[in-house]
Amino acid sequence: MIDTKKIDEVINQSGINLEGISIRNVGILAGKIEDALSIKYIRMDMGIPGLLAPDAGIEEHKAALNNADSAQYCSFAGTP
Repeated sequence: MIDTKKIDEVINQSGINLEGISIRNVGILAGKIEDALSIKYIRMDMGIPGLLAPDAGIEEHKAALNNADSAQYCSFAGTP
């Protein structure tokens, strides 16, 4: 059974506003809930389908693939 009171407590303590929450904050909040409940949360990242990628982004992806920079994900906290 999932302790929904503990989840509410984590959300309230986080100070994160759930209305219009960013993808980054969803990840942060999921991590905090995982820690509080000692269970792994199924991660299903979100996005906005139907938007074309900008040319600059496409070129950066190509460069990253050519340099093998795509072999790791950075954390939600960003890269050092």
